[in-house]
Amino acid sequence: MKMHFSGIGGAGMNPLAQLMHDRGHLVQGSDRSFDQGQNQEVAQLLTEKGIKLVPQDGSGLSDDIELLVHSAAVEATTPEMLAASTLGINCKSRPLLLAELVDAAKPGIAISGTSGKSSVVGLITWILGQCQKEHSVIGGAALAEGGRSYMGCFRSGPEDAPLLAEACESDGSLVAYHPSI
Repeated sequence: MKMHFSGIGGAGMNPLAQLMHDRGHLVQGSDRSFDQGQNQEVAQLLTEKGIKLVPQDGSGLSDDIELLVHSAAVEATTPEMLAASTLGINCKSRPLLLAELVDAAKPGIAISGTSGKSSVVGLITWILGQCQKEHSVIGGAALAEGGRSYMGCFRSGPEDAPLLAEACESDGSLVAYHPSI
């Protein structure tokens, strides 16, 4: 599937885009911070991984894109979102795509709450790593032991492995999750 991530530079978006890329999807993205010359460490990481970056002005969209994933930070009135609508591209928010992935995982593990989500996600992924258990993880904070983190906790494991995710409750999308754990 060809996917476009609008707001790909964000802490929740770049790990999700990387995971989808690692799972064999053709991924591209845009971010206004990249257009402004900011967040270049993340831009470099994504391009080195083979993810194409385009300006966030709508010019990088085409009718062969099957899904546009957008961050909550991307307003519906941006040129890119308007172009997606004109082209008839299916759009989905980041939390809804993440919920689908968690729900499909075996098992899917969602960590939520008002405080401590990132710490719990980090602890569980560390434990799974110590047990040499393959898994994927998408969290909101960097792991102290993880080397280059680029604003988020990310590990890409096999598609049939557990998926651990930080599920934020602040935007109401938590009700979309139906994890095993």
